[in-house]
Amino acid sequence: MNRLFSFFIRSLPFLMAFSFISCSTILVKVKGNLMRKLYSIDYYSNGDRTIAFIGVNHLNKPEYFARIAKDIDSLRRDGYLIFYEGIRTNMKVSPEQKTELQKKLRSITGFHLSSYKDSTNGDMKKFNVKGYVSQTMANTGIDTIRDVNADYNLKTLIEAYEAEKGEVKLSECDLKTPIGKKYRCKKVNQENYDFLSLTIRDRLVIKMIQESKAKKIAVLYGDLHKYSFERKLKAYDSTFNYFRVANPIR
Repeated sequence: MNRLFSFFIRSLPFLMAFSFISCSTILVKVKGNLMRKLYSIDYYSNGDRTIAFIGVNHLNKPEYFARIAKDIDSLRRDGYLIFYEGIRTNMKVSPEQKTELQKKLRSITGFHLSSYKDSTNGDMKKFNVKGYVSQTMANTGIDTIRDVNADYNLKTLIEAYEAEKGEVKLSECDLKTPIGKKYRCKKVNQENYDFLSLTIRDRLVIKMIQESKAKKIAVLYGDLHKYSFERKLKAYDSTFNYFRVANPIR
């Protein structure tokens, strides 16, 4: 059960999400209730710069996201530059190339990009939990003009993956299974899943922090990312010290 908790949510904005596809609706509710009770902002400072990390559960109740939006607004007023998660699909590629990229990602993760509430996605129907909504730009207070998308687009994500793991070769089943149909072609390789959804994306966030001139940065990303985020941040600069401020939803 701890492993299920650990790998439950990996989200994407623009109404898109990563999910641990074996989870049940009961686990969605348990995880959501737990996250609402334990919700916090983690801070890191090296004396010169301060980084705030908000680990978000991407499927939760409206009041949970309202609290995040309030905190994002407060951080922005306090001078923080907001970095947010979001794999973009509005790329300059042909429809055929986009479908191929979607199928390559599906081959790695076991599902294609869509909202938890997308009724056309066979792998997401289990997450249609009454009273729960998906994370969006609007309900978390993200301003796409002022804030910074600290993520890949689908094309560059697959390219980054293939640069280290080799070409993703689609099977006949991959090619014949339409996008949106429940994926049954193979069992997901958890190591490859984690490398794509966590490792290379976390590297990018740290790289963008390194390159930014902002003294204060707030990172809004999936809650699981915070564990590897802290390790990578301290690998970049070991003088960053961690402290936590609890922010329970009342």
